[in-house]
Amino acid sequence: MLKEAQMVKKLALITIALLAVYMVVSLAVTSNGLSIVVNGHEITGPMQGFLDLGEMIIATIVLFCVGILLAFVFTGVGLLLVGVFAFVLIVLAAVLLPFIIPLLIPLFILWMFCCIIKSIAKS
Repeated sequence: MLKEAQMVKKLALITIALLAVYMVVSLAVTSNGLSIVVNGHEITGPMQGFLDLGEMIIATIVLFCVGILLAFVFTGVGLLLVGVFAFVLIVLAAVLLPFIIPLLIPLFILWMFCCIIKSIAKS
């Protein structure tokens, strides 16, 4: 159990490091379509890097919030599906019960014989 926890921690650190490297490469190599104009002049130079970093941070926060929202939505949908599935099974059992009883009686008798044999073998 301890080794699994350590492996998960290492995997999380590796993932965070890879995402940080991707963010740095993305900021250094590519530029997005956003340009900020102040007094008729487009912002360039070091300030553009800070703005790109801010955009990346905002995008990360937004995606994190959307992920949390989707986790709650999918949990609600999952509970709804489990409830519908249980209702369908109850209706199906109620409809099929008259047909299943002749099959269950021999199985019950066989189960009782197995219990009796097991109790005799135990004592």
